[in-house]
Amino acid sequence: MWICKNQLGRHNLTDAQKTYLIGRQYEARKMTQGGDRKSSSQNGNLKNARTSELVAKEHRMGKESVLRAAKFSKGVDAAEKIERNLTTGLPKVNICVQ
Repeated sequence: MWICKNQLGRHNLTDAQKTYLIGRQYEARKMTQGGDRKSSSQNGNLKNARTSELVAKEHRMGKESVLRAAKFSKGVDAAEKIERNLTTGLPKVNICVQ
């Protein structure tokens, strides 16, 4: 998570790179959050906020944009895995990304 925050501080990132890093930050942060997943922020109380809302507030964007960024980063990772398998001569991997 620290790596994503550090890289997002750079000013020379492309939009795709920013989107990828925000998606990775969301996924990393999602794994560290505990508690009731059904609770959400109310009246500006971020103590019970969902991870997508926390990341969205940090980057001044909507929570739906954060969720799309997470899907984008998963897709990029899956494509890299397929490319790596094709270049190493391993059999093709059937990947299902939600």
